[in-house]
Amino acid sequence: MKTPRFLKRTLARAGDPVAAPEKSPWVRRVLLVLAALIILYLYSFCLVVAFGYALSRAPPDFWGHLFATSGGAALTWMVVCHTTALLAVSLPFAYLIHRVYGALAPAVAFSMTLVLFLGFALPALWLSFADSPPRFKLVTTFDQVKLLASLPFMAWAFGWLARRSSARVPRTT
Repeated sequence: MKTPRFLKRTLARAGDPVAAPEKSPWVRRVLLVLAALIILYLYSFCLVVAFGYALSRAPPDFWGHLFATSGGAALTWMVVCHTTALLAVSLPFAYLIHRVYGALAPAVAFSMTLVLFLGFALPALWLSFADSPPRFKLVTTFDQVKLLASLPFMAWAFGWLARRSSARVPRTT
């Protein structure tokens, strides 16, 4: 005869380990999806703050002398600041995604950036992209490719580095 679960807990003495109930696979999936949504919200918030901060910084005094026109200098400064902010925000989030999702990290990271692109960037591009000058089309395309690729690439790189470093460590038994 099988002992009921509630009786097993009451019969366990203090200090004896009690096995934790096993979680079903769907509970784990729901928790991972909730974690992804929370990470996505924090990532998008941090991106907005970082972009705002980076683009509000004035270029250094020598910056304008490096370019033929002030427009070229301003555009290049915006691209450099935007790229730096994107990489600075994406690095810790890529590491977090790698730690939480393991081998699925690049796919999860790409899904997150795709949601950001479809939700925020695509509606704005839909109206303004066709009427923009070619230089701004190029910069906008470059920015969107950076947004879509930086987080998944960094998540993949963390996994690759982890596999590479674990392969070099000699196993002692």
